[in-house]
Amino acid sequence: ISAMLGGLLPSDLVAQSETSATIAASAGQSETARLGLITRTTALLGAKVRDRGDSTIGKLDDIIVCLPTGQVVAALYSSSDNQMRPVPARSFWTATGNKIMVNTDRKKLKDAPSIAKRELSRALEPSGLQPAFDYFGQELPDVPTTDSGGLRSAAALIQQSLLSQSGQPLGHVEDLMVDVPVGQVVYLVIQPAGGADPETVRYLVPPQAVCAETSSRGLVLQADQAHFLAGPRFRKDYWVETSLPGLRAAVLHHYRPQAAPGHSDRSRTPARPRLESPPPTSQVASAKSDQETTTAVVTEIVRNNSAFPTRELKIAASNGRVTLSGRVKNGRQTQQLVAAAARVVGAENVINQLQTH
Repeated sequence: ISAMLGGLLPSDLVAQSETSATIAASAGQSETARLGLITRTTALLGAKVRDRGDSTIGKLDDIIVCLPTGQVVAALYSSSDNQMRPVPARSFWTATGNKIMVNTDRKKLKDAPSIAKRELSRALEPSGLQPAFDYFGQELPDVPTTDSGGLRSAAALIQQSLLSQSGQPLGHVEDLMVDVPVGQVVYLVIQPAGGADPETVRYLVPPQAVCAETSSRGLVLQADQAHFLAGPRFRKDYWVETSLPGLRAAVLHHYRPQAAPGHSDRSRTPARPRLESPPPTSQVASAKSDQETTTAVVTEIVRNNSAFPTRELKIAASNGRVTLSGRVKNGRQTQQLVAAAARVVGAENVINQLQTH
């Protein structure tokens, strides 16, 4: 894989990827340690959405993102009434190709504010999403104005063309890699228009390095064609590589803002949003909110079991500690659930109150 990264993947980051599966949902690890949870947007669109009781409530219609800030802001789901209901990203317990689950019950979701399917543009304005954020007791993230990027439909971004800053065609957006519960757009996946092997190779660019083209519906990468073609890439048959923490580091490194020749003043504000490196891994679990810890545990359970094991399972997080309670099938399932929680917060922070039938 280091060859595919154009020499940007240090050996220590390759070694780091070997343990990424076990720390993927760890609330005490850095942002890149959670890359095992990212999912292709195309795998989510049209998938069933479930409430926390594991009952189907509808299907996912779209994901609302903000490219300048790299945020997943909300998701839109619908049932059979031609209405879409926006749900804040952080209200999701998990959103993977295996399962999409919202951390609330069916009745609350049914009574949530809705938007007619024919009025999708309302969901692309902060004023259109504000009622849903108020309803779910969350604060709407700050997003730029529409003229500078604003809110975008992830479904509409797919297949949009990508140009270099000088107007050269680079390719088109094939997918967006997202982590919905965390509220993050990790990459845009680009099928290139040229290069050595455009049919089998895919390039990764961070959303903050892209802006809207004012004269068309395309996107512009804040880099030239040569820089793009020298950037991190992978073979399309190996999507699992997009979860490697080292690849994320390489993408951020490659597209970091560059100072003008002869200028090394780091205090100057970059022309586009700064692509920050991940925080140090010394962050402790208690630095995460209880909701984030709960989300990480649920996602780890679903990721390893492909389904939420029981409707009676209860997960409560408090100051970095997780309590599991309720009734499960047998001792083996108890062990699996405790092990999943331990991978997130550590075995010493898991309180097992599970009972078997």
